[in-house]
Amino acid sequence: MTGHLSPEAIKQALLTGARVQPSRMETFPGIWIGEPKIGSRWTVEQLARIEKERDEAAALGSRFGDIVAAKLRAPEHIEGFTVALSSHSVLCPLLARSKDRHRVLIIAPGGEKLWVDAR
Repeated sequence: MTGHLSPEAIKQALLTGARVQPSRMETFPGIWIGEPKIGSRWTVEQLARIEKERDEAAALGSRFGDIVAAKLRAPEHIEGFTVALSSHSVLCPLLARSKDRHRVLIIAPGGEKLWVDAR
């Protein structure tokens, strides 16, 4: 018989566990809200994600990791991609494009990495 988890353990698992990308972006408004960083075009959450991605790439110890880390070293120089939502649009850091260039990998203002249609 399995034991029951405490509410704190469930909350921790939900906050730190793997996430599934929503199929409808507008149903997850929290990922489109971030705290503006003064002097930057990115939010605090986007900058934190960029730093995390840079550190993970550098830790790979490969040529590819070095290239990615170098690209993320200057967050203000990362190319931006505008995502149109139903009520407004947001500018997000562009991390990658798909081979057919129909989708792009961005960091939403809430700090989530998402593949979205490039239109």
